[in-house]
Amino acid sequence: MSTNITLASGVDRIHLVRHISWAIYKLIGSQLWGLYNLVKNKNILVKSSNVKFKITIKSGAHGLRLGYYPEKKGAKLADLIICKTKINMGYFKLCLYPGHFPPQEYEVHFAELENLMAVFLPVSYAEMYEHAKVSYIELASDNGSQKMGTFLVSRPKVVQSSRFLEKDGSLGTHYLGAKNGVRRDRIYDKNRQMAKIGKSRLGTWTRFEVSIRNTGLHVWELGEKLGNPFLSMHVADLAKAYSFTNDVVLLNFLKYSESVGTATALKHQMPKYKVAARKLLKLARATWWKPVSVGKFLQTAFEQFTPQPSSYVLV
Repeated sequence: MSTNITLASGVDRIHLVRHISWAIYKLIGSQLWGLYNLVKNKNILVKSSNVKFKITIKSGAHGLRLGYYPEKKGAKLADLIICKTKINMGYFKLCLYPGHFPPQEYEVHFAELENLMAVFLPVSYAEMYEHAKVSYIELASDNGSQKMGTFLVSRPKVVQSSRFLEKDGSLGTHYLGAKNGVRRDRIYDKNRQMAKIGKSRLGTWTRFEVSIRNTGLHVWELGEKLGNPFLSMHVADLAKAYSFTNDVVLLNFLKYSESVGTATALKHQMPKYKVAARKLLKLARATWWKPVSVGKFLQTAFEQFTPQPSSYVLV
């Protein structure tokens, strides 16, 4: 039996969008510039912590983006974005990146951001939580025991898959689903990705990631209506699959799946072999893949977006 080590599961990023009037659009833009100048001039103190903020701002023809960093040399926690539409309306987008921080650290930083919004903006986080829709969400489950190249991932009714080719010629991220589709899965070596920015860790670090666009859901509906997308992600043990067949066509299917993913490999099979290939993947199910357990972590992760009381003061 394969040993399984789950490192973490949760929300890596989430985008909330709310349509706003032209008057609110202009007011938010003015306040974001004002917040940027106040922080730049060190006119804000926070009662509850010694966090030193860093805020960046970028304006363009169609809107404004404010980047929020809890610490000057740390990771980004959020982007606050306003964009114009063609009918003198606009929308306010709040992009949160909880995956950039350990859970307890994120909770502290997130509370500070909530307070800033309550003080400076006409649209508070509590209002975004209540009324905004989730336009994009990334869910992640990290595994510390199973390396890339030792398993195959599939999902029912998905007809597109691919593997990214690294500069050194090795196979990288496994993509499952269309690039601009409603849902796309990514499975990759997280350690390899983080090594590029000097933040790798010892041991295996494989990420299973689900991204979903235009959910049509409020944040508070995620737990009930989004459910657990990992349940539809099927994982097969590659060595086991090879050991279960001597059929040349199926062996070639497995080899091809390693380089292009199972969905694309299935498209190139004759109908009778598509059925046989699917049965083989099911027979070789990886016993270490436990999506039900991942779902339990997700419910807790969704709760971290519940609004908290405000405690900011200006000096």
